[in-house]
Amino acid sequence: MKGWTQMLAAIRAVNEPEAVRSAIDAYFESWRTGDIDARAALFADDASFADPVGAPKFEGLEAIRGFWTAAAKAPIQTRPEVERVIVCGDEALVVFTMFLDAQGATVGSLQVHERFVFDSAGKIAELQPFWDVDSVNRHLPAS
Repeated sequence: MKGWTQMLAAIRAVNEPEAVRSAIDAYFESWRTGDIDARAALFADDASFADPVGAPKFEGLEAIRGFWTAAAKAPIQTRPEVERVIVCGDEALVVFTMFLDAQGATVGSLQVHERFVFDSAGKIAELQPFWDVDSVNRHLPAS
């Protein structure tokens, strides 16, 4: 166990782990409430985002905000349920399921592994959601 502790102690970061976790909590709360302004406040002006990784990137906060605004026009409400948060330095990996609800019923879900990179100001500088076709509707009960 001593070797693992030494490896983790060697991680250097500008941001405290609690600050990273707090920003991640606020990010997911903004999805639950649909508050795009609160979400945008967590991001650096020059942040980048591709959904999923490998898709064309949205570069800059205004482009990312445009993606969220378009998504908010769908008749679907998002309900993320975070399963695991791993903070390593100024980065984090979050495993969560995004449930998609319409008219009070769950109509779909998407399991995501999302990588967050934080800048020296504690803002999200890069967001990388990983998901594939096997991630879709993965947690819905059988009908």
